Amino acid sequence: HPLPMRVLPDTLRSILQLIDSEPSTDLSNARLSRLAGLSTSSFIIWFESHLHQPPATYVRDVRYQKASRMLIFSEASIEQIAAELGYPNRHYFSRIFAARAGCGPATFRKNRQWQVKK
Repeated sequence: HPLPMRVLPDTLRSILQLIDSEPSTDLSNARLSRLAGLSTSSFIIWFESHLHQPPATYVRDVRYQKASRMLIFSEASIEQIAAELGYPNRHYFSRIFAARAGCGPATFRKNRQWQVKK
């Protein structure tokens, strides 16, 4: 996110920490807004005012970054990665990942691990 953590309100910092530390949990706008003590629409506006992106986009980006690192640096299966990041199944994860990466997770892993070994 664009701002140093110390500039963010405490409530938002704890929500960002939750997103980062528990990506497999329910990170819906409804749940996050309850944690912030705001209505869903107010939460989305509040979140965007600080991070310049909607909460769902932020959650998706965090999960993508974690998935990318796991695909490159771990031996976890694609099913395990999908579950660890809160996706209901491998197929849904693969579709979402491919939309962002331009290739499926297996191809991404193969190409990136080869580059890391060079």
